[in-house]
Amino acid sequence: MILSFLRGLGRVATGAAQRLPSGLSSRLAGTGGPLELPDDAAMRETLLWMDRALATERGYRFAAGAPETLLATCFGVLAHEHLAGLAHLPEARRQALVAHIQGFQSAESGLFRDGQHSDEVICRLHKFTPLYIEWQETYFALHALDALGARARHPLAFVKPFQAPLGREAWLRTLPFDDFWFSSNYLMFLLFFLLLEEGDQSATAHHILDALDARQDPATGFWGTQQGASLFNGMAGAYHLYGFYEHLGRPIHHQAEAVRSTLRTQERSGLFGALGGGPCEDVDAVDILARLRPGSSDDDQQVRAALEKALSALLRCRGADGSWRWSAALPGVKASKVRYSGLPTLVADSDAGDIWSAWFRPLAIAVACDRLGKRMDWRPTYRRLPMLGWYQPGVR
Repeated sequence: MILSFLRGLGRVATGAAQRLPSGLSSRLAGTGGPLELPDDAAMRETLLWMDRALATERGYRFAAGAPETLLATCFGVLAHEHLAGLAHLPEARRQALVAHIQGFQSAESGLFRDGQHSDEVICRLHKFTPLYIEWQETYFALHALDALGARARHPLAFVKPFQAPLGREAWLRTLPFDDFWFSSNYLMFLLFFLLLEEGDQSATAHHILDALDARQDPATGFWGTQQGASLFNGMAGAYHLYGFYEHLGRPIHHQAEAVRSTLRTQERSGLFGALGGGPCEDVDAVDILARLRPGSSDDDQQVRAALEKALSALLRCRGADGSWRWSAALPGVKASKVRYSGLPTLVADSDAGDIWSAWFRPLAIAVACDRLGKRMDWRPTYRRLPMLGWYQPGVR
């Protein structure tokens, strides 16, 4: 089944390459020479690379040489959705992915858990807790199933304790705001689970956002920067929340301050967090600059200049084989090993392709182009549910 699918993709990509030898269109001046925005042919090349290098019979692996995992399989589904809308996947492949992902769910708790990430493995992680890993696997499994037009087999029973006010408030007080980038992931996971359980009118989700309103830093527009979090840490965490405010029709306070704060975190390369950037970090900053309203026309000009610079660097993340790399190929950027969420099963070389970057690198490019009004000969598909991958194009 996979081989026949790959042959079909190969025919499509080859035909497109004959019309557009580079597989790209719309010339754009960038660091180190002219670059081009991705088009449909370029994204087909990425899909072909994913399914040649990373596909398994049941799912996907994170990078070449890595084992198949639940998280990588979910990233593969969500990358496919963003790049081509999943309509190209054969029905048999779609159903196999659904069954495979559904099989990880506990009937008792409703949590999804990859057997490779046993308690013995995740209890040894330096920073990431068992709860973090379980919630992350569950979060992405539910998103991937939604993208495939499916649902979980069992109720999300684990959410019930957090719907009780006293337990929820006690848990919220345990979150360390001095590392809000990390803590905000817990909030993102839980808010998503609550929306699935209670709908967009979720009183519990609104209660959490009420509590966050009271703790937002008016000077930066972020959270945690009053408790010791760096400006970058606060920015990367704030991204995980702004979309929920927007999705639920709540006002995002201190937007101008958040925009100005985000502009201050940009590296000289145009990316964020490090000279070569990172898939998460760059999406975080680009999305904030695209989503939030600047406070003045001068701020708007600075946002546009920052996004142009980021876009030029983001385009340096694409490999010649259609892959997308963790770090941009820029002068001074050194290759390293990256380990997603500290897990030994999700390791990649920063200068080679990985499945997380295949989703998040094009996502950042698409969002930047939308804010800049640049037309691409490729129409991305955004997630219909918040937060990661959720974006409303053309409404800003």
